[in-house]
Amino acid sequence: MVKRMVTRFAGAATAATAASLLLTVPAQAAATVPFDFTLTGVWSLDGRIFTSGRSSVCTDIEVHSVQNPSSGTNFRVELFKDNSVLDDSLGRTGNIPQDGVARSYCWSGVPTGHNLYFHYGFDNPGPGGSFEKVDGHGRVRYP
Repeated sequence: MVKRMVTRFAGAATAATAASLLLTVPAQAAATVPFDFTLTGVWSLDGRIFTSGRSSVCTDIEVHSVQNPSSGTNFRVELFKDNSVLDDSLGRTGNIPQDGVARSYCWSGVPTGHNLYFHYGFDNPGPGGSFEKVDGHGRVRYP
């Protein structure tokens, strides 16, 4: 079994807070790069775990808004090194337009031989707590 954090924070989390948000899920084999993914009604989602075989990795992604469009929040992709509890961010994108146009984002200096995953999601809920959601698809690949 592997413990995975199910929520990302907009700010620092204490160890006690983080521990209270852990979910035990069955361990799964890491994906092999390249692989495709689909996003359906996503506000915040951790992607498939993969083992890095190179020091650079890319994601090609296309998203379009399907609920509460233009709620004023930023949709981003962030690369994480999986540490089983509090994971290390390896960097994130700026705002990804939700216009159905495919774009590519790459990270360099990625540690090889470690489990990684992309997190897809909005920074925060929009005004009045409205949650924008997107559909889309993409591919994780090496450059």
